[in-house]
Amino acid sequence: MAGILKVDEISEANQNDGVILNNTVKVRLDDNSTKTLLSTSGSNTTLNNITLGSSTIPSSSFMFRNKIINGGMQIDQRNAGSSVTPASGGYTVDRWVYEATQSSKVACQQVSTAPSGFVNSLKLTSNSAYTVAAGDVFQIVQRIEGSSISELAWGTTSASTVTLSFKAYSSLTGTFGGFLRNSASDRYYVFKYSIPVANTWTDISITIPGDATGTWLTTNGYGLGIGWSLGCGSTYQTTAGSWGSGNNRGATGQVDLVATNGATLYITAVQLEIGTVATPFEHRPIGVEKSLCYRYYYRMTANPVNVSGTTNAAYIGFAIGRAYSTTAGTAILFLPEPLRTSPPVFNYSPISGNNWDYGISAMSLVDRQLADTRTIAIYATITVAQSQSSWLLATGNLSSSTDSVFMDFSAEL
Repeated sequence: MAGILKVDEISEANQNDGVILNNTVKVRLDDNSTKTLLSTSGSNTTLNNITLGSSTIPSSSFMFRNKIINGGMQIDQRNAGSSVTPASGGYTVDRWVYEATQSSKVACQQVSTAPSGFVNSLKLTSNSAYTVAAGDVFQIVQRIEGSSISELAWGTTSASTVTLSFKAYSSLTGTFGGFLRNSASDRYYVFKYSIPVANTWTDISITIPGDATGTWLTTNGYGLGIGWSLGCGSTYQTTAGSWGSGNNRGATGQVDLVATNGATLYITAVQLEIGTVATPFEHRPIGVEKSLCYRYYYRMTANPVNVSGTTNAAYIGFAIGRAYSTTAGTAILFLPEPLRTSPPVFNYSPISGNNWDYGISAMSLVDRQLADTRTIAIYATITVAQSQSSWLLATGNLSSSTDSVFMDFSAEL
């Protein structure tokens, strides 16, 4: 049905000027009736009665618009919800790394305290009342792979504006700080955000112009870091709100979480997207979110539940291979997703007690070309009766089904 675009009862001249009367935009149909296309109330704008035609082409994909992985803090392979006090460079929930110049100042934990529509948040707790020195920094960071930010075109005159949004909750009030940085740590953007009411979830949205200079990797290396400051000394503080050269990490006059013993900060719903508007948080299916995390880190944990559903903590298999002598063997396993890079950093439960079977005394990754970064070959020093026999890389006879035996494969940035 044909129609004439009409903006309430304003004149044609005003319509051409784009004036909107009474906060609505309407279309008049052939039968002289009208339908509202757009209405505004306060800061909210609503589209109504609109069907997008086949020729409608969005400027960018609405799916996978969030550059942050595990922004809802749901995946915690390493710690499974336990509180940890990580060293600098230690990971908390998946994809979130803690960085600091002093040890033992902050405890990190995945918790169920969360705003409506969310399941988890990352809780950060100050372990003492620490006086932040000039050269100190304490921060929680997500390091984003360069291939995930290539469309931002940062470092060029076509650099895209982005919007960072998240939800924060703290026992403290005031102005807090954070930053964006490149992999060389020679370009930064310091931002600030306000939590006006203690112990209340606050929605934060910060629009950041793209950086037209600097070097921003678009490979599988470290492209962009986004950090929330938990304490920052004067050496690394600056006025928030603009790009600069250097390595600043905090806003002048910001609240330092580590300065108050027992102070807490909770963060969730973290999203970074192209554009000047914070869209609703992108709730990806949990299987998809796990797959994104597995590109950087995968923990394989012994499962004591049999296929039949019964529990048996003995001889739980990780991989199968060949014992090419009575004292050595190689086992092959396949990860659920290809890793970002190969070889990964390999770690496993201590070789002690009944953790591992077949008298395993050492394990390492085999230094050879494999099919892809999803295929892992593990060399082990073992004790078996017969050379050239099949060999199962397995746990020993664990004392209980609660014993945790694992292998880690890390390709973090």
